[in-house]
Amino acid sequence: MVWRVDFALGWMGVSWAIRSTVEVFISSYMVLAPVFGYLGDRYNRKYLMCGGIAFWSLVTLGSSFIPREQFWLLLLTRGLVGVGEASYSTIAPTLIADLFVADQRSRMLSVFYFAIPVGSGLGYIAGSKVKDMAGDWHWALRANPCSRGLANSSVG
Repeated sequence: MVWRVDFALGWMGVSWAIRSTVEVFISSYMVLAPVFGYLGDRYNRKYLMCGGIAFWSLVTLGSSFIPREQFWLLLLTRGLVGVGEASYSTIAPTLIADLFVADQRSRMLSVFYFAIPVGSGLGYIAGSKVKDMAGDWHWALRANPCSRGLANSSVG
């Protein structure tokens, strides 16, 4: 399989580009997760989490319109995606813990934490299928917020 990156970086640059997007995301997530933990203790967690998911969706959708010449902007949006992820992954377990008791709580937290790697793996598969169907990787970023919105609305 040949990987194609629309940013004119060459093969050495491809590795740097992929690594950079992951590093920016992880760095913003790592810094902001404790911040959202602090905010979740002091403010309405449901609103914080919903706001973070909405922000995540908008930034992901917006990043799908970044032209290849603006790689720095893609790095910026990947960092902003970390904001939404930090809000969701920090606050969601506390909401689950509040909603369920004893054995149910353990079971629901297990489902939540099991869904993270499964969803990530399915995201790669679905994203590559969307890219193949549309012929452009940008469409995978456009479909992602839509699929997340459907999943969230089905949960309630």
